[in-house]
Amino acid sequence: MFSLNLFVPNCVLAMEFYKNVFGAVAIHSSFNAPTGFKSAQFKIGDANFAMADENADLGSKSPITLGAVSMCIQIDVEDVIEWNTVDKGFSPKIANGVLKIVEKALKLDSYLIAPSTEDKPLCCTKDGVQFCNLKDPFGFIWSLCRTTISSKSQTEQSTT
Repeated sequence: MFSLNLFVPNCVLAMEFYKNVFGAVAIHSSFNAPTGFKSAQFKIGDANFAMADENADLGSKSPITLGAVSMCIQIDVEDVIEWNTVDKGFSPKIANGVLKIVEKALKLDSYLIAPSTEDKPLCCTKDGVQFCNLKDPFGFIWSLCRTTISSKSQTEQSTT
């Protein structure tokens, strides 16, 4: 088993954000009083994460400090958008859980990133992968994604 270790400017603020937006559950946290260094372990669903305050002296820098991020953290969800059999396309009806996550994240200084936009936050690839991309206030990119397609949807897509 593995976990991602996220370096953030402020571990306490990041933990609150991940709890509020993704329903993260804290497993462990620690604070080093002499240095002020903070770290935590948490879960989102079945995925384990570790997090720590960035420390440039040790080479652990956050995406904000680096000015870039080299990965996307993908969270698989049940339904991002529903298949609409009437017009053989995707309806604007957003799965309630994903909509709540997006709304919470946007209120807490996150923003949608391409190809997601405010007018069209949810996207679909040609092979039916449905997703929404967010960038959190700590510089990480999160993709809320449905990678498995029902056999009904696959059949309908192949006939279009």
